[in-house]
Amino acid sequence: MAIGTDAGYTPINGNYVPFKYAPKMLTKWYPKTIFKDVMDDEYKGILTNGATVYIRKRPTITGGAYSKGETITFPTLAGSSTSLTIDTAYYWSFGVDDIDEKQVDLNFINDWIDEANKQTMIYTETLIFNAAPGSVVATNKGNSAGAISGNVKLGTTAVPVHITKKESFTASDTDLDWTNAADFCGDMYGVLDENNAPDDADRFVICPSIMRVKIAQSDIKAADITGDSTGVIHKGPRFIGQVQGMNVYSCNNLTKITTGGGGSTNVFPVLFGLRQGWTFVGQIDSIKAVDIQNTFGMGHKGLYVFGWAVKIEEGLGVAYITTDLTNA
Repeated sequence: MAIGTDAGYTPINGNYVPFKYAPKMLTKWYPKTIFKDVMDDEYKGILTNGATVYIRKRPTITGGAYSKGETITFPTLAGSSTSLTIDTAYYWSFGVDDIDEKQVDLNFINDWIDEANKQTMIYTETLIFNAAPGSVVATNKGNSAGAISGNVKLGTTAVPVHITKKESFTASDTDLDWTNAADFCGDMYGVLDENNAPDDADRFVICPSIMRVKIAQSDIKAADITGDSTGVIHKGPRFIGQVQGMNVYSCNNLTKITTGGGGSTNVFPVLFGLRQGWTFVGQIDSIKAVDIQNTFGMGHKGLYVFGWAVKIEEGLGVAYITTDLTNA
């Protein structure tokens, strides 16, 4: 806010006091991206010069009890596959007049390109993470999840799981059933176990920041909960640590559902699974500068082309949580 002047005084700052611009741009905060940490990229080399790779699956071969002299039949096995297709492209562009580029007192073009690259990664992760629930099998979602038990409550958009930091919660306080956030990670671990997920696989949970807070406030000091020698949340804002056998990541690129529950409950998706269960390939990452026709200036543009797919359907799951105090 400008300094005030007394009535009748004519300020000289319009002619004598110059305006100054800071020599550096203001730091900007971005949603952090983690998709490259939780998705594998084993088909990156195969798709360098192609659009689709077909990933062949092993058939299930069954037998039965044998009696001496029994005639054995040889059924023909049908092969199956899933595919990863490079089918998504995202671009950005901006133009700069030659005079502006020469007269501006900082290298703003590199800053703007960096901004564009960050927005590209945010776009990519947001698209993948919010499309992923559509690929989840029935046993890995809902309030009757579990391929064997069928009684694991993972929540839905209409009936989400209410998470809390407390180890116990009196339901009568709010007439709601509450689940401890750290224990909830154990429920997701169990769902993967019921699908025979290997113990040495990289199991992950991608949760909104509000769930990270609840986990951090839970009683997770014991090393048997976090799975490491320190027994506390660590390693910064993206990778929280290992909780109940799951590598837990915080992510702000999961789109909040504002019409959950009875119509106005804030519901967040929580993705979980195995890193080996889904895959990502970035095929083209191109940045170019070109002359702008019919004027003096340069155009700057970037193109990012990628694809992703779920390789093992049982290796990806989704839960829905809320911290709202009502279901309405």
